[in-house]
Amino acid sequence: MTVEDYKESGKSSTLEMAFDAVYERLGSDLPKLEHEYRFHAVRRWRFDRALPDYQVAVELEGGAHGRPLRCHNCGSVVRARKKDGSPGGMIMSAGAHQRGHFQEDIEKYNSAALLGWIVLRFTHDDVTGEPFAMIDSVRKAVQSRQPTVPMIENLIPKEVDILYLIAAGYASEEIARRVGLGDNTVRNYVRSASQKLCTRTRAGSVARAIVWGLIDPARIPFPDTVEIDLPGKQKPGADSPAPAG
Repeated sequence: MTVEDYKESGKSSTLEMAFDAVYERLGSDLPKLEHEYRFHAVRRWRFDRALPDYQVAVELEGGAHGRPLRCHNCGSVVRARKKDGSPGGMIMSAGAHQRGHFQEDIEKYNSAALLGWIVLRFTHDDVTGEPFAMIDSVRKAVQSRQPTVPMIENLIPKEVDILYLIAAGYASEEIARRVGLGDNTVRNYVRSASQKLCTRTRAGSVARAIVWGLIDPARIPFPDTVEIDLPGKQKPGADSPAPAG
């Protein structure tokens, strides 16, 4: 990708342009990267670069230009001055990543790890100073994964709702009652979701939906209390011993 291509696509980060150039030259054996990949179907989180089939992502830290500096008195944008005295380009403040403020990304990266992603974070020094080591780390991450089979069709909202209830541990009858459908209709939805996710079991469908970001684990509606019938557990009844008092 040339500089002109970047300008036309709206990309302004020289770090992204440098990374893509290095990846194209040194990683010719690697799969093609997707730009600004949205990895979570519920949250609006994106990766700078990603290999979705391998769940390997790249985040470039330090490429943000930040905001233009403004005069404290008049509020006008501060510009550099050329040798001939004419105003030059705007002077930009450091971006959030350049200042090292990564707090807003903690939840994003933790969720990505929970969904099975390998997230590689590179700085300007990695891209320009250690390009071979950087690409080698991407190559090792890809080699450690097996490509996943994409869905043949997107899940519909009702299928996602039912998968959430399956993940919560509800039985078919309870799921049917909660979604207001018949038992056979629920089974048809489960069968359809399994086919789209290329799985054979309900547990497999839930697991793959979580890995692919179709289900947010934090939003699974687990019951508040679950009664577990353990082997040997004495049920309350007439023969039960009176509690010690």
